[in-house]
Amino acid sequence: MSDRNLKNFKMEKKGTALIVFLNNPPVNTLNESFFFELQQIIEQVNSDVEIISVIITTALPKVFTVGADVKELLKKYGSTRKMNNAIENLNLGHKTFDMIEKSPKPFIIAYKGLSYGGGIELGCACDIRIASEDTVFSMPETRIAFIPGYGGTQRLPRLVGCGAAKRIIFTGEPIKAEEALRIGLIDEITPNDKLLERSIEIAECIAKGSPRSLAFIKKSVNEGIDLHINQALEREKMYFMENILTLEWSEGLSAFIDKKDPKFKRIGKVKENVEIKLV
Repeated sequence: MSDRNLKNFKMEKKGTALIVFLNNPPVNTLNESFFFELQQIIEQVNSDVEIISVIITTALPKVFTVGADVKELLKKYGSTRKMNNAIENLNLGHKTFDMIEKSPKPFIIAYKGLSYGGGIELGCACDIRIASEDTVFSMPETRIAFIPGYGGTQRLPRLVGCGAAKRIIFTGEPIKAEEALRIGLIDEITPNDKLLERSIEIAECIAKGSPRSLAFIKKSVNEGIDLHINQALEREKMYFMENILTLEWSEGLSAFIDKKDPKFKRIGKVKENVEIKLV
């Protein structure tokens, strides 16, 4: 996977993790080319059996992103409110973040510096969120008569609760890393100079598990969160049964019994075609 043709990103492979650096100086705006390129990266990640997880961070020293490219939006929407352009832009952002959420690979977002607007929405679509001590979060959309349009009004409340989400969005006030951790916007804070190191440690820990099991777990959690608990438990049972049909399950169980480290295949093929019916 090469980043030579990318305008908004740099990439680096570290073991089984792909590190994706936002790299669009001076402030990493989320323009349309950003979304198209990120979609391309996600598609490549999904098809690369050697990549177990993805780390998204920034190549800039003090900025993760300030969010959407407002100048580009103004040009595309125009004073006549070009609604088709607006819908296309919204669909582009939604599709990109949906692809992250639905990817079988775990996505880790590693924030540092200013992390505004769409940067928070990007993180809400990821699986694990960590931040350096100097990270500052904000959703200032209302101050320019916008609303969060890339899933912020839906994913953020599911992550931090309705009250905290409304306060963040309504006020646009900056939130430091400590407060973000307290309300559940992020899962962990690191020293400024340890952010990437800690992200890689998490990715290495993830890589010890079965890639197929990881994919089933991600689907089970993400799909079950919006279901009634009884339906969600049925969904969990379905993915449990699908998982034990994989070669990776056989390898993991055998290695445990033999007290060996499992050697998971990067393609967890199913043993046989079995229709799973839960009673």
